Amino acid sequence: MDLMLLVIDVNKGMQPQTVECLILAQVTSHHLVVVLNKVDLIAEDTRAAKVCTYLYYTCNFEPPRQFSLCRLAK
Repeated sequence: MDLMLLVIDVNKGMQPQTVECLILAQVTSHHLVVVLNKVDLIAEDTRAAKVCTYLYYTCNFEPPRQFSLCRLAK
């Protein structure tokens, strides 16, 4: 598999099936794209922190300090 999309509902968080998909992605896929769904439902003042937390714990990705959520929020 060349590419895998993993859609996560940020309000429900990491579910058991999400962890299973992450394991499958490590074994079978060359590239993983994590899509955070329903980001607009998070309060604007906590949105950046919550999204960065998901990115860090899901993909071990630490966004740069100048990371902007403008594109994600629209």
